[in-house]
Amino acid sequence: MAAGNGMVRRYGRVALVLLAGLAPGAARAADHFPLDPRYGRIAVTVRDLGLFHTTATFARFAGRLTLDLDHPGATRIAVTVAADSLHMSWARGAALMRSAAFLDVARHKAIRFASQAVTPDGPGRYLVRGQLELRGVTRPIVFAARLREVSRDPATGRRVERFTLTGHLDRRDFGMTADPLIIANRVALAIEARVTLGPALPGG
Repeated sequence: MAAGNGMVRRYGRVALVLLAGLAPGAARAADHFPLDPRYGRIAVTVRDLGLFHTTATFARFAGRLTLDLDHPGATRIAVTVAADSLHMSWARGAALMRSAAFLDVARHKAIRFASQAVTPDGPGRYLVRGQLELRGVTRPIVFAARLREVSRDPATGRRVERFTLTGHLDRRDFGMTADPLIIANRVALAIEARVTLGPALPGG
């Protein structure tokens, strides 16, 4: 159908915009696309004793991309992570990270990120600025976003995009000051995400 093909072309024109989740705004005639947690990953990495790196992942998270096809600048992304779903290969370490000294998951159930602005940073790359809520504290954060792959879902023919966002925070900004001689203050963040867009693409 001509109308369907026209919509596909419009999705294609905003493909690179989608990877970053642009500034929040009025989403008139907006479409909503969930981030697929089955193919995603959220990880944090910290340096221990100045020698080793420890990585933890979160098993439960949800995200949504809101896209206004007529106004790509109003596109936004929101991600919510279940703080108590933190997992590490070392069980005692995971328990420590969930404790009141760090994530304090008993009082703060969710970690949230909401984008606010984006600027190009080279072909297929963007700087994504937004607000991170962690442990009841909200601070600005900048992620470097990169589109990794664009493909077609073999079952539906719909466009699939995979992208990564990487950034870092200082844990002291969120009230996590315990064990400074053992655990570094700088924490690296990485989000790997997949989103399925729009109607089925034309065959071929």
